Amino acid sequence: MRLTVATLAFALFLFEPLTHAQSNQAAHFYTLSRTAKESASPPIIAASSVGVLTITLQVLPLDFGRAIDVNDRGEIAVNGCVAGSCGAYVWNSESGLRPIAVSPVGVGAFARGMNDRGEVVGDYYGDSSSGNDARGFIWSARMGMRDLGLYSPRSINKHGDTVGFCWEPFSWCADIDGMRRTFSALCDGCAIPQLFAINDKGEITGASEVVFFGRFRPFVWTEREGYTWPDAPFDDNIYLLSINRRSEAAGARFGCLFIADYGCGDAYSTVLRWTRKEGWASGLVDPYLWTFAYDMNDKGIMVGAKRPSGEYPVMWRADNLTPIDLPTLNGATGEALAVNDKRTIVGWTRVPPDGFERPAVWTISNN
Repeated sequence: MRLTVATLAFALFLFEPLTHAQSNQAAHFYTLSRTAKESASPPIIAASSVGVLTITLQVLPLDFGRAIDVNDRGEIAVNGCVAGSCGAYVWNSESGLRPIAVSPVGVGAFARGMNDRGEVVGDYYGDSSSGNDARGFIWSARMGMRDLGLYSPRSINKHGDTVGFCWEPFSWCADIDGMRRTFSALCDGCAIPQLFAINDKGEITGASEVVFFGRFRPFVWTEREGYTWPDAPFDDNIYLLSINRRSEAAGARFGCLFIADYGCGDAYSTVLRWTRKEGWASGLVDPYLWTFAYDMNDKGIMVGAKRPSGEYPVMWRADNLTPIDLPTLNGATGEALAVNDKRTIVGWTRVPPDGFERPAVWTISNN
């Protein structure tokens, strides 16, 4: 069976392109802040111990938002609001928040990914004269913002290669060594392949139908080898959302314990890890505890969320697919969206008393 649109949207919200209607709504919301307050490292508000590890939680100084990526220099890409002004920012412990400036005709930016050079990619929104269409950008503190036209990148590696969505033509695309490649449907009537991430070796993870109305199969694509289709022992839809420098990929599988007259019975989502050497490792199939991984670092630590009732941030060690809860304030909900090689995890959590989403930073250290 094919996953419902609602289920896919829940699992892949970070990677789906905005529709033009959504772009218009976002343009109204994401107004550029030019007066963002700066802050030193924020205080620790929660902590937990797991064996020899201590995990602490800090919340960045925004009124609302999510931290969506972190690089090995400790720079964090954030989308959020400060004093009523909203947009995309880069935060570090030395200089605090720095707004990402967009072109003179732009009204805001929405960050999607960042590399170890501090380059940020994402979308920005034109003013009324340009139709408020979503346009892509790449930004750095040194070079400023470069417009990418109707191409919305989602992931960037250290070489500046990106993957994302092209509005013209309507397909997922990759920019590698300055050349743009589009990914077309692999069979008549099939959905176009989806691209999720690119690592520093140029390996791209994605998912596609290969037969009409079939399940989504994961792939790894490279310029030299083309498509590689890992042979999965699961009869599920599989999505590999991240791939590290060691060619290890993380994601989730989605399926049903049984098919009923009304469709999928006891749907589940289970975390997955795949390596070229060892193949697949799967978490426990449990329709009452959905798990999915958004990112994995080069040490094999994966981060994501579990969903017993609402989303809760979790991590997995390299040698175990049992989820480890990340601390939140009074057990609040949240998600872990990215992790760097220094074991800094970023995402979001709700913070009392207002319960708004705040950009979260979890730090792992040894006891």
